[in-house]
Amino acid sequence: MKTKAHTRYTDSTGKRVSSVTTVIGESLGWNKNMLIAWARREGMAGRDPHKVRDEAAEIGTLAHTLCENKILAKDSDMSDYTPNQQKTALICFTAFCKWEKEIKPEYLATEVKLVSEKLKVGGTFDGLYRLDGNLILYDLKSSKGVYDEMIIQLGAYTYMYEEMQPKAKIESAVILRLDKENGGFEHHDLSRSKLNWGFKAFKLCLDLYNLKRSK
Repeated sequence: MKTKAHTRYTDSTGKRVSSVTTVIGESLGWNKNMLIAWARREGMAGRDPHKVRDEAAEIGTLAHTLCENKILAKDSDMSDYTPNQQKTALICFTAFCKWEKEIKPEYLATEVKLVSEKLKVGGTFDGLYRLDGNLILYDLKSSKGVYDEMIIQLGAYTYMYEEMQPKAKIESAVILRLDKENGGFEHHDLSRSKLNWGFKAFKLCLDLYNLKRSK
């Protein structure tokens, strides 16, 4: 299996900084009950929640790789994945191809790594494209839905990207949810005001995260 390795982020002094996803995950409490309920349902159905989670992570990693390699015109090696993981990831990939054909994005970058010297956090988003002259940040998801923490995540990435590229202006962002069952997609546009809301929420998460670590 080829689960995506956790990226290590460091600031300009070489000091390690936390990731955006870690800050959000350790600060938000509203999904805890949902996770407990989900784990309980999986257990009652005779499934190991940890194995279900890990399987979803493998599929998500492969789906992201297939999509990125298509953009970069690179071949994809799926030999380390199980037949089921390959089949499901290819369904996501089919959804991505449908979206791409419909939207016709002009890709500018993929797998963009960020480190904010001001916030002391790091993160990586899936890419940037231009459409009708506008610079748009996008992130691929293979989850069952789109949740508030994803908006918070992209709000943080928008701020961080513009910190590192002062001349750039992100007009909007897109959460592209790829359906693992039917090969469809959901294109969720996030306006600049929605991204600003996400960043404000992230700052609150970061304050709480830093407060908890200072004990």
